[in-house]
Amino acid sequence: MKIQKNSLHCIYALILGAVLGLSSMLIITAFAEGGADGLTKQYTVSGYTYNAYAFVYAGTTSGTAYANAGVSIRTSPALTNVPSGYMYAFAQLYTQAGQLQDASYATTNSTASYAHDSELARLKPASASTLYYATGVAGGWNTSSSSYTCVDMYKTPSFNP
Repeated sequence: MKIQKNSLHCIYALILGAVLGLSSMLIITAFAEGGADGLTKQYTVSGYTYNAYAFVYAGTTSGTAYANAGVSIRTSPALTNVPSGYMYAFAQLYTQAGQLQDASYATTNSTASYAHDSELARLKPASASTLYYATGVAGGWNTSSSSYTCVDMYKTPSFNP
């Protein structure tokens, strides 16, 4: 009898574990998001080399769909600081049909740094059935011309909330 009682406790523990596991999966799924990165572009301006790419991510919060886009810049080799204001970026969020939904403000790195991320281009509410992609511009300060030398980012794969 003692063996059967322990076996019964194991079965209850398995059922409870399955129920708790399933409920936590449902909670996580309710706040799930995903996204995609575009191909990286490498460019050199005034002796500094940069790697930059656009990214898009989308999901739902409290039942409302959203989509965000950004541009990320990193120096190469990694962790090479550039002076304040040397990295420039802005992002654009489009539908797969090519309709601009939002564009971020252009920003620069505010301190000496090896990384800079643009402000986000945001759409909330977004259509859960619409595919969105990101693109944008990244640049570096050109000391010869006293202006930014900019490159267009590759567009990301399309993604929906």
